[in-house]
Amino acid sequence: MVSAVTLPFVDEKRAEIHADREKVPPTPIQRDFGRDIEVLEVESPGFAIDLTQDRALLELQSLFVTIPPRSTHHCLSAALKRRVIPNPSEADQEGTERLLRLLKRGEDRTEEFRDMRFVYTSRHETEQVEEWAPILKWHDGLRGMAQWMIHHQRNEHGHIPVPAKGIKAAYGLPDSADGGRNYVSQRDLLWLYKCFVDRQLVWSKYSKGHCRHAIHHGIPDAVMEEAREFYYDRRGKEKVLFMKPDVSERTAKKYRKRTFERMAEKRRTPEEAEITPPEESQKIRAYMNELSREARSSRGTSMFTAWTKNTDDAVHTLLDVAEGNPEVFDKGIRQSVKMLRRFEELPYMLYQEGNYTPRPTPVGANNLVGVDSAALPALLEEGRHALLDLSKAQLAVAAKVLEERFDQEVRTINKALERHLDAASDYDLWGSLLRATELDRGEAGKNAVKRGTYSAVFGAKENTIKHNISKTYAGEGKDYPPRDHVEGFMEHPVIKNLLEARCHARQQILDHDCKRGKTEDAFGNRLNRTDFKQADEQDLDTEYRDFDGDGYQESRVNKGAKPLLAYMMQSYEVKLMWPIFESAIKERGRDGNDRWRVMQYRYDGVVLWSRRKRDRKRWIEHAQNLVEEQAKRLGIKTRLDVEDAP
Repeated sequence: MVSAVTLPFVDEKRAEIHADREKVPPTPIQRDFGRDIEVLEVESPGFAIDLTQDRALLELQSLFVTIPPRSTHHCLSAALKRRVIPNPSEADQEGTERLLRLLKRGEDRTEEFRDMRFVYTSRHETEQVEEWAPILKWHDGLRGMAQWMIHHQRNEHGHIPVPAKGIKAAYGLPDSADGGRNYVSQRDLLWLYKCFVDRQLVWSKYSKGHCRHAIHHGIPDAVMEEAREFYYDRRGKEKVLFMKPDVSERTAKKYRKRTFERMAEKRRTPEEAEITPPEESQKIRAYMNELSREARSSRGTSMFTAWTKNTDDAVHTLLDVAEGNPEVFDKGIRQSVKMLRRFEELPYMLYQEGNYTPRPTPVGANNLVGVDSAALPALLEEGRHALLDLSKAQLAVAAKVLEERFDQEVRTINKALERHLDAASDYDLWGSLLRATELDRGEAGKNAVKRGTYSAVFGAKENTIKHNISKTYAGEGKDYPPRDHVEGFMEHPVIKNLLEARCHARQQILDHDCKRGKTEDAFGNRLNRTDFKQADEQDLDTEYRDFDGDGYQESRVNKGAKPLLAYMMQSYEVKLMWPIFESAIKERGRDGNDRWRVMQYRYDGVVLWSRRKRDRKRWIEHAQNLVEEQAKRLGIKTRLDVEDAP
């Protein structure tokens, strides 16, 4: 036993820790040079010394192997291929006994403590992992920690957060922090993982307000590479659960339910929103969230089940878009893939009240409202889903607000919208805007001028508009264009009309008398510019932040006009879509066995779901008719188009 072994040298800083027979060291050995941490290499005494400078850890290892415990390169793999854990009563040290009990406790997860994230991976990865650390074949707790270390998101430094609550859940234990009978120390778990799985693991000290981080690990490069490749591209690979099926499959429902409830608790309520959203907006949010919680398909499964089955196809579509263009991948595709993978684990979508917008806004990284539009067609189930989108909605709504509320002349905008809606005309507004530039005549150019138009509608300055056009164009795989190649966009009659009218409207907001009713939303709610002074424009319109080259900053007295005008326009967008939701709410109220649903709210569009495939066309036309009637009532020149209906 370890009592007969002379301990190696213990430096002064660690002497007090090692004098306490009931504690293991808080961290492995590190050398601190200022703010940088140098991790000792395996070939130097480094990682092995960590495990021989503590009596409990030294004895723990000696109970598993016959090789002298002071050896710096001994391995426990042979002993750990079998499910053999020494009896805790064999230990001389109290710390060793505690660690053995903890090791036995994590051997098999109990039904009570299976609240953990379940991760899909390739079979090849699990084989690699089990070859690297044989104990992971049979020890649930350590396998859960390995899943955390391999698949958890890194911070900006590439370090892995290892908070006590998360690590305990991964190991299969409750988060008991009361120091009572069931209390488990986070450091005990980390040392067990270091002893039996990854000798090279090094973690940081705990500091108030910041959890520990794994700052170095010994996970084989081949494992990490396989994990990364499988996350993005699963074609031709067998998909399995990282944890054993009897753990993960039974965990899935519980994990999803708990995560849903936590997200629901954190969402912003109407009372918490800086600007209380219209009642109709609140009803849209309530309808969408109730569907995520309760709605089932005709086969009794969640209405999002079909989408989870199609996420691989959606990811592959995005990868094909980015093939041969790493810049495109890094600028947006990567984030969309992460959203799709998160949705695959948590197949529901929650919404909350917007803060400075009347739109219900998404909650959680699994909500697919912001996913790249190229992925959506692959998600849709043939015969059941349809993606519908308002045509030129932002420009049409802007014309409505600027003309009716601020007495601005928008004849040029309205004429272009009328030509676009005329079935007998071949006029293409996006094509017309594109021809005003020197960009290539293709989808990349059209998407660029669309982005420029949206930027202009929601208040961006001229340099910002041009920057957004160029950035979008480059993001489509093209070279970043010189600024003079997009100058013509600003001279297009529609854009000139929009910018001039927008400028006058914002000035009226600054000068207005509240009694004149100039600043009301589409639902008649009075808006006050001072309430928008602290508006978070990222919440209002994340994509269109001002470009540094603008050089002009609004003074304090001007603040609030831009987000207030955008709020007004977005309220009309909500009002255009409201009849669809009003009808869907009535449909759901029939008996809960609704014939059609709004499966996803996309601000200026929706995804519809039909219970019976033969009825889908009927419900598409129903939604289009509702919007057509509403657009006529409001005097907004738009329509609801079918973007995709496989």
